[in-house]
Amino acid sequence: MRLRSARRGNICEIWGREFRLVRCPDCGEYFATEEQLEKADTCGGAGVPDLCPRCRKRDEAGRIKPV
Repeated sequence: MRLRSARRGNICEIWGREFRLVRCPDCGEYFATEEQLEKADTCGGAGVPDLCPRCRKRDEAGRIKPV
């Protein structure tokens, strides 16, 4: 079964509800809902950057020191 969703700008509609999407501060791509980020923060995800997966990987790779 496939879920139906619709996107209009920074609003994603799914399950008959509208969710506001958050932009990545680095690249500007919409990547998560406000609720997802709040949940991650309250579930021990403190310090989880509000970056999209692509920018988060780039950021983490930049922290690795060459051997």
